Amino acid sequence: EATAKTSPTIMAAGSRAGRNSSAPHDAAAATTAAATAAVLQDDKKHVMLVVLGDIGRSPRMQYHALSLLQEGHKVSLVGYSGEPLIPDLESRHASPTNTQLAVTRFKVPSPKILQKSLPIYLIWRII
Repeated sequence: EATAKTSPTIMAAGSRAGRNSSAPHDAAAATTAAATAAVLQDDKKHVMLVVLGDIGRSPRMQYHALSLLQEGHKVSLVGYSGEPLIPDLESRHASPTNTQLAVTRFKVPSPKILQKSLPIYLIWRII
């Protein structure tokens, strides 16, 4: 005994699938579905990628940023300064018409106490 399986159908909110419905409701549902699809298609996001280290030494995060940019999203890349970015990101960041990519790089923090105590530490390690 075989049973027929049907695939689920996605209907717009307010549609009346499987019921007797009038043409105006179907037209309104189709219009609503088309408008919703257009909004979802044009909905681009602003993504912030935070690197816990030197951005230049994190190619995976740079390629994630590049991929998001190619999809049309705005990207903010935040991390420490150091090595240069990959060429594709560097050229986009340097472009005067760039509105999609923001790169914020910080200097690596170095507490004053460590700078003052480093000679003492080195002498202690030698002895």
